[in-house]
Amino acid sequence: MQRGGIWIGFNPISLLAGGFLKRDVTRVLWCIDFVPRRGSRLQTFVYRWAERVAIRRSDLIIENNSVAAAARERSAGFWRSPHTKVHISPISVDLSRFPSATDTSRDLVLGFLGSVNQRTGADR
Repeated sequence: MQRGGIWIGFNPISLLAGGFLKRDVTRVLWCIDFVPRRGSRLQTFVYRWAERVAIRRSDLIIENNSVAAAARERSAGFWRSPHTKVHISPISVDLSRFPSATDTSRDLVLGFLGSVNQRTGADR
């Protein structure tokens, strides 16, 4: 049977919503980050349960780095179905695609997308 599209969930809840609503899609769980605790113990338990189900139902899992993938695997107690593929896609910029600044007489502008906090390593 040919699949009817792709459903990308940026967290387990959004993946499961699409996974239950649409049966003939390729399911991709794009894990933005790994946070060990999600609020209270109950919230963390529910989130981890949803994450385990989403991982098992995913056709592809995208992680930002191998450390986060390993932490998620330990947290889930198991990883994925044998048919599920995992792709590591680092959040970064390919500097070879952008010219370097040659005119240093002007003020340079720095653009940043993300958050700066202790969890993301800003304290180092």
